[in-house]
Amino acid sequence: MTHPNMKASTPQHPPNMSSRPLAKHDIPLLSSVREYRVLSIRQLAAISRRSCQVVRRRIRSLEDSGLIIKKPFGYGRNQGRPEEIVYLSLEGMKLLSDKSTNSIPADIKSHTIDHELLLNWFRIHWLHMEKVIPLLSFTYLSPREHSSETNQLFRLHIPSGLGNGNANAIIPDGIFAINHSEHGKALLFFLEVDMDSEAMSGKRGNTNTIHHKILCYQELYRNKHYKRLEEAFGSKFNGFRLLFLASTDARVAALCRFAKTTQSSDFIWLTDQSRMFDHGLSANIWVRGGRYEDPRESILGPGLASESPIMASIR
Repeated sequence: MTHPNMKASTPQHPPNMSSRPLAKHDIPLLSSVREYRVLSIRQLAAISRRSCQVVRRRIRSLEDSGLIIKKPFGYGRNQGRPEEIVYLSLEGMKLLSDKSTNSIPADIKSHTIDHELLLNWFRIHWLHMEKVIPLLSFTYLSPREHSSETNQLFRLHIPSGLGNGNANAIIPDGIFAINHSEHGKALLFFLEVDMDSEAMSGKRGNTNTIHHKILCYQELYRNKHYKRLEEAFGSKFNGFRLLFLASTDARVAALCRFAKTTQSSDFIWLTDQSRMFDHGLSANIWVRGGRYEDPRESILGPGLASESPIMASIR
């Protein structure tokens, strides 16, 4: 299946691979592509703190060397204009001595790339908050950093009456933490990136619904199994917040209506990608507990709420 905004695949190895030497910043650039799996040029510019023009020039060289695969892709905020995305070739993985199976997106279907890119934008905005608010440190665990131990942390089994075995395993899109250097406190967050593709509810036993996810997170909150993450983050947690980053505000409104029908939904916070891009994650952009009509809040609290858009810094 080919995404309507993607052109046909290009060969992983250009016919005339160059043996040109790598520039000073090429290894960090390649390492970022490996870490995030698939990135747009603007995302690479934000991560590396270089201009899009410089990044494009280096990507062109790495593509000529057979280390990077580059494709045009139509992503939501570009109003239909293709944006170049990149990921590692097999030669690029070999260069980084990467034996994992997930660095090249062979398991990423073309119709899920929007999801991957939005997840990466969240992570980039998240790390940007550390620059805006130096008192806080922001850490992230990825389900795709590939040790079996890390993967088990993400496979959060819920020992309740919701089902049996793996049917009750949630794998969040991301697990994040914030530490306050002066107060010595830490907050834990689970992230669900919502592209308006999952049903709100379904038949009993259907685990691929928003309803099932919320039930699982509620049980995780009650049984405190999230505390197994304390060792990985080196912090103590007293509860957590579940963040929904939706593709549109209309989807946020729909999720809010549904969240209010469930019990104990105050730990659920929701926003959409436009607000994230326009104001940053630390701003008052979040709906708490499904109360869509209430004033938006910051996930950092009123004392640390701040505008922190990153897009203006990307040239």
